[in-house]
Amino acid sequence: MRTPIIASIATALVILSGCASSAAPSGVASPAAGTTTASAVADSSEQSLSDACDEIGTTMDDASKTLDAAMKTIGSNPDKSLTALTSFTTTMETEVAKLGNPDVKAQGEKAVAALKGVTAALQDVVKHPSKASMTKLTGPLAKLDAEFTAIGTVCGG
Repeated sequence: MRTPIIASIATALVILSGCASSAAPSGVASPAAGTTTASAVADSSEQSLSDACDEIGTTMDDASKTLDAAMKTIGSNPDKSLTALTSFTTTMETEVAKLGNPDVKAQGEKAVAALKGVTAALQDVVKHPSKASMTKLTGPLAKLDAEFTAIGTVCGG
């Protein structure tokens, strides 16, 4: 019984990680991972929308790649997948806190809150796999999808 439920979770999270990648603004070059942009060094209150979108887009893309890799093992190691989602959430929270553009930061904070909701729901499902607990993921995943989509909207995507 546990395997089909875990497979359903895996499907939902793979879709989720695809949403993270697609929320990054299109057509805008992102700085390489680990590099510092001029906007990160400048006074954060002067960060442009474009710079903030580049930063959050890079963060979401890098974190979603990590999440994608972990989701491949959810059937055999659900705890590893939960750890990856927790790490993804922490990375997003850290990077959003650094943003200086108030619009992007506010939406990023909403996305982080939604990620925390998905993490909590997944933790419950992993601990207590059942059809009833699978339904607990539906609302948090829908909220997360809406918040990630809204990041794309704020960034002009």
